[in-house]
Amino acid sequence: MNETPDHILADGEFVKLKALLSSVVDPNCELPDSPFHSRLEHRKFEEFDWAMSADAWASLCSLAARSGDSWILVAVLDPDPVTYYKAEFGYYNWSMVPTSVTGEQYRRVLDTHPRERPADSMFVNSSVVVWTSPAAKWAIWGERRTGLCVLAAEEPDYGVDWKGLEWAMEIANLEQGAAFAERFAKQFADA
Repeated sequence: MNETPDHILADGEFVKLKALLSSVVDPNCELPDSPFHSRLEHRKFEEFDWAMSADAWASLCSLAARSGDSWILVAVLDPDPVTYYKAEFGYYNWSMVPTSVTGEQYRRVLDTHPRERPADSMFVNSSVVVWTSPAAKWAIWGERRTGLCVLAAEEPDYGVDWKGLEWAMEIANLEQGAAFAERFAKQFADA
């Protein structure tokens, strides 16, 4: 039997946080379409791999601090948290990470895996990841296949030094091709 790590969610928490997540994004969406609800209209961009690193933690904590939150939800949407992760391992691959932890501790949360299954850590086995916090004033949608994360916030300056649309289009073109990049640009042109 697998032990449930302390930072992994129980069933009741998962239901509440799924509702929180659904208030900021459409969990069934994928890039190049915009997964964000319209109130999160200000967009910036970053690399997916960077967001999954210890280096990203200060930026994520800055977002949470601006919205008055003390923890950040890291939610893996693909693979499915219910039909794959909960069914296979007995717990969800989502975590409420306190902003009081260090970047290295954040990375260790992402590296946590079911016993004898390191390939099923959030860091390794995550195709789509969403980050948000309780106030739901911002969200980040990340996709490994595109190499991109999109930050959407209610306010234009959320105190983070992320990149603009032109940079994101270059990455989208390199990773997914011109047609994807053009569609991506149309979705996020107001960023």
